[in-house]
Amino acid sequence: DHERVLESLNDHIYSGKESLLELQYRYKKKNGDYASVIDRSFLIRGENGIPIRMVGAMQDITKSKAEEHRLNLLESVITNSSDGVIITEAEPIDHPGPKIVYVNDALLKITGYDREELIGKTPRILQGPETNQKELAKLKLAMTKWEPCEIQVINYKKNGETFWNEFSIFPLANETGWFTHWIAIEKDVTKRKLQIDEKEKLIHELTQNNKDLRQFTYITSHNLRAPLSNLVGALNIIEDFTIEDPLLLELLNGLRISTNLLNQTVNDLIKILIIKDSPATEQVEVSFESILLEVTTQIQNLIASANCELEVNFEAAPNIIFSRAYLESILMNLLTNSLKYRSSNRKLIINIKSYKEDNITKLIFEDNGLGIDLIRNKNKIFGLYQRFHNFPDSKGLGLYLVKSQVESLGGSIEVQSSVDVGTKFVICFRN
Repeated sequence: DHERVLESLNDHIYSGKESLLELQYRYKKKNGDYASVIDRSFLIRGENGIPIRMVGAMQDITKSKAEEHRLNLLESVITNSSDGVIITEAEPIDHPGPKIVYVNDALLKITGYDREELIGKTPRILQGPETNQKELAKLKLAMTKWEPCEIQVINYKKNGETFWNEFSIFPLANETGWFTHWIAIEKDVTKRKLQIDEKEKLIHELTQNNKDLRQFTYITSHNLRAPLSNLVGALNIIEDFTIEDPLLLELLNGLRISTNLLNQTVNDLIKILIIKDSPATEQVEVSFESILLEVTTQIQNLIASANCELEVNFEAAPNIIFSRAYLESILMNLLTNSLKYRSSNRKLIINIKSYKEDNITKLIFEDNGLGIDLIRNKNKIFGLYQRFHNFPDSKGLGLYLVKSQVESLGGSIEVQSSVDVGTKFVICFRN
């Protein structure tokens, strides 16, 4: 500021003026810091108007200049904010409400008003018939306690158009702690609100459609069971009769095969519906070892005929909280699949173990069987009626049931497999 100050001083000295000279500038202090000052002085002139000295005083305004700079920054932020800003007087809180003393450009853009139309009015100018009175009561209660508050209401633009206004207010106090103003930050969230409403509507429709579809499936499956049972019974009775006509015999055999397939499909569908519609399935503490023993006892002849070697280790996590029936079904399906799809080139080895990791119990079920080509079938592995080997008794239902039972109780299942190497299932049970 050196050159500017000297120039001002010289102009004042040689101008012949007697008025007070006031300058603002920075000077360097002994410690090297800079201070901002107001320097007020006047000239003392001697004979013939010759200036002989200056008398004056300096006032340190460093703090006020810093505050002024800070306020300028805040004003710049408010002015250029994309959110609407309203500043009102602190009172009155009751009708008609505190008057508006400041609005930024964003608020004008949101509401369509001119600045002159809002200054001196109260924020009630934005309210209308659809403005939620409960939310306004919540706002008033917070204001009476001089507390911040955030609400979401319908407000009105100058042209009468409604918009969803999400705004928060907070009181502003002076240096003595006396509240002098309210500041409100306002956002037009109409688009977001409409998206949320649309999403909720869609969820409701999907939920209702699922209920209707489930009800339709129940009715269809249960209504089919009775006539199917009658048809199966009638076909069984016909078997006791001697039929000599080869064409009729062929027709009856075809009808028997189709009826049995349809009956099996309906029974599979009912099994799936029971799992999908039983979120409240009883869960108890069950032992992996005891359930596996029950399963192997039921199919011990299959295990023996396959010359299968079972390697089992449940020491790290012997128990889980789960459905006893579901766990038995899961182990049964995985075990019979391994027996069915074993390799003819090597002895079947099945490794089953459990352990805990990050508060999750994991069950590993691994075999060295035929394996599955995951490159081709990864997205179909747990699909309904998906078969990956040409075995006449394969239905493609087992893995679908396993996945459904695991996920219905909050678990998950993953598969790793290579052709002619084996398959590994990792089941995570929610603790």
